[in-house]
Amino acid sequence: MTRRATSAFVELMRFQVERVRGLYRRAEPLLDLIEPDCRRCTSLMGAVYCRILEKIGEEGYPVLQRRIGLSLTNKLGLVTGAMVSSRPSWIEELSVQRSRGDPRKETN
Repeated sequence: MTRRATSAFVELMRFQVERVRGLYRRAEPLLDLIEPDCRRCTSLMGAVYCRILEKIGEEGYPVLQRRIGLSLTNKLGLVTGAMVSSRPSWIEELSVQRSRGDPRKETN
């Protein structure tokens, strides 16, 4: 059985992705309240989830058809970024994706 997204579902997903982006931006300053030795891990997990969120949008919200995941290369890139950054951040992941000009598929 193939599940197909209606235009209403795609619109709901678009709304939810934007809503969650805003929540990530609002939560970013809270990283400073976390113990420094825990900050990198928390930031890394935030970056992973932000990247998955961005990928969902880039691919046209295909969450009913398949699970969205990250490649090993993408995961290693996020780990490397978290390890070398002087101030780990998941907002950087949202900013990088936006600045790349990645095409957002707006399929119904």
